[in-house]
Amino acid sequence: MMSSVDTCPTCAFVFTDSSKYFLNGIVMKNKVLLTTIVPRRQHENPVIQLALYYLKAYFLRHSNFTETTEVEIRVFKGEESWEKIFEAIINTKPQVVGFSCYV
Repeated sequence: MMSSVDTCPTCAFVFTDSSKYFLNGIVMKNKVLLTTIVPRRQHENPVIQLALYYLKAYFLRHSNFTETTEVEIRVFKGEESWEKIFEAIINTKPQVVGFSCYV
């Protein structure tokens, strides 16, 4: 049996029907975390990280897997330690992590 594949032409996300995973017989949603680290100088004037929201909106509009995939956005401050950032990402338990790099 062939599984359908959904790809984003502007990024590297690939989702298939087999993307579902189970925990104690319950279908769990896949989790995608889109994140960035905002440089210190941008904290004085808060800036919305549009790239992350564009990626999420594109996925929600064009994907066949919105019912089985949750997309979360997380923005970290440049003064946070790498250990705290890494721990926060791990605690989110994503299957995919996407980083936005804009300087």
